[in-house]
Amino acid sequence: MAHSNTILVFTEGENIYEGFIKLHFIKALRQAYRNSHISWYSDGSSVYTSTLKSIADAFLDKVYEQTSFNQLWKYKYDLIIDTQTDFLKSLRLKLLRHHKIISSSSKYIFSSYKPHDNQAIPIHNLKRLIALTSLAGQPLSLVKKRLPLPSEYRERAVQILPVNKKYIGLIVGAGMPFKCWPLNNFIALALIVVEKGYTPAFILGPQEHSWLSQIKREIPEALFPLQDSQAISSHLFTVAIGERLYAAVANDCGIGHLMSAAEIPLVSLFGKTNAEKVCPIVEKGCFIRSQDFGSDEISAIPVNAVANSLDQLLTKIKD
Repeated sequence: MAHSNTILVFTEGENIYEGFIKLHFIKALRQAYRNSHISWYSDGSSVYTSTLKSIADAFLDKVYEQTSFNQLWKYKYDLIIDTQTDFLKSLRLKLLRHHKIISSSSKYIFSSYKPHDNQAIPIHNLKRLIALTSLAGQPLSLVKKRLPLPSEYRERAVQILPVNKKYIGLIVGAGMPFKCWPLNNFIALALIVVEKGYTPAFILGPQEHSWLSQIKREIPEALFPLQDSQAISSHLFTVAIGERLYAAVANDCGIGHLMSAAEIPLVSLFGKTNAEKVCPIVEKGCFIRSQDFGSDEISAIPVNAVANSLDQLLTKIKD
């Protein structure tokens, strides 16, 4: 189904980090269906109607949030893309007026398209969604395109991280302690970064503010862009800061996905979380799993392994 004039995407909602992750899918969908009217229906709350509205509006024609199914009955859709697997919700979508539907719910029982028996569907959540949507006959692929950030954010980011240096971002925090590589390891990595002629830029959130003095003491060359007096308290500003980085190393955390949105080379560190399903999507990057070092604890990842992966990544950038 290469031509779909009206498309409805159904989701269960998006928090801020899910919103950034799904932007990759939205950009790919818009690239594949340039002239289609694309509606995004979130069964729950969605940052596409608030924090990320200005970004979503650049790619989507309409966003519904926590709206009754009755409103959807008013329209007929050429293509419905069901991104969730709840049976009853998928059934209600199937009952809407439509031409074709893509849904993996209940082994594709509602879907107009199914994978071939020998067709491998990626385990990664985002890549899986892209592969499923491509079943409709219009292949989707990841799009390298900067987000339409406010110009002020990019201007401030350049003032904080000027063009005369190459910055390596170090994202040292995470939402859960078990997702944090030890701070002392990041400090050791920062020393290596300095030795190689780069400037370490620590990306600290409010939870990591207490680490500021220790890092300053042990790494005098370090910068802290989000603590700068010119910094703007906004996730989109963090993306603008990310765009100023030459590369970055991140824990298994939401900021890692903001660095993915900034489209910079990235090394991601994982402990218990399944990296194959949720690692940030980047054109140049890799992830390191603690299981490869005999443990589910992220602290098992040695500094030299991260330093070597970063060095290999920097070599690819130069090439």
